[in-house]
Amino acid sequence: MKTILMTPIGFVRSTRKQIEDDLWDAEKVHIELDPEQFSGDVLEGLTDFSHVEILFYMNKVDPLKVEKTARHPRNNTDWPKVGIFSQRGKNRPNQIGLTICKLTRVEDKTLYVEGLDAIDGTPVLDIKPWVNEFAPRGAIQQPSWITELMTGYWSNSFSKKNDEFIFGQLHYVEYYVNDLYNSNTFWNWFMPFMGYVEYQKWDGGISWRHSTGTYIVFVQVETEFLNVKNNRQGNGVNHIAMQGKDQEHFNKLQDELNKRQIKILIQRENYICFEDPNDFAVEVYLP
Repeated sequence: MKTILMTPIGFVRSTRKQIEDDLWDAEKVHIELDPEQFSGDVLEGLTDFSHVEILFYMNKVDPLKVEKTARHPRNNTDWPKVGIFSQRGKNRPNQIGLTICKLTRVEDKTLYVEGLDAIDGTPVLDIKPWVNEFAPRGAIQQPSWITELMTGYWSNSFSKKNDEFIFGQLHYVEYYVNDLYNSNTFWNWFMPFMGYVEYQKWDGGISWRHSTGTYIVFVQVETEFLNVKNNRQGNGVNHIAMQGKDQEHFNKLQDELNKRQIKILIQRENYICFEDPNDFAVEVYLP
């Protein structure tokens, strides 16, 4: 098949520098057009429109991770396995993103927008005004899993304002573990199962973030502290507790724990407590 070559018309300038999901409304974003390609009147008339469509190239996607088949969205096995063209994941063929944004102002060859889910430095391929007549015609439908996935994608749905967290809300918890690799064999399936997405990953650590803004961090301890074991009966954290989704999800969790032969400490009708590989206790309950 013939290759298509394209030249960016400009670049995204955003307060978000790294690839990570959710809470995009918190970012300050503008698009700078290439001054060598365009004159000063290239955006003339655009402010007559309230919204624009931004077509961009997700250049930071690892080509080795591009999907060309079906997968669980965000690797969450609680959601169905669907083809890459049935979801909006970034690891897609051609790595093209398309978003409708609110246009706030235009200054010369720069346009300021709200709600653009592209990181700093992303090449922009095209800009079009959003026109009502191009909106979907007829009834709109979508599966429940995508509605769940989009919870918190733009903003923290639990806050009073879209750009603020709840005052006093738990920001994050950081755990030091003796064996990060072994720990990840547990948390890499459990966190997506509970609605968390991978937030950051580095040598010696990983963090998972929930749509509410709270995240949990796991860090490999230094060699000199490897012999220090976790003791829930002593000083320190005893366990963490998470709220379950519903009875069906709770039953799936119990089945998964048994299948993975994870040590269960307490099991009741509406809650279950179990251990991760570093002897941290985790509780999931139904209200």
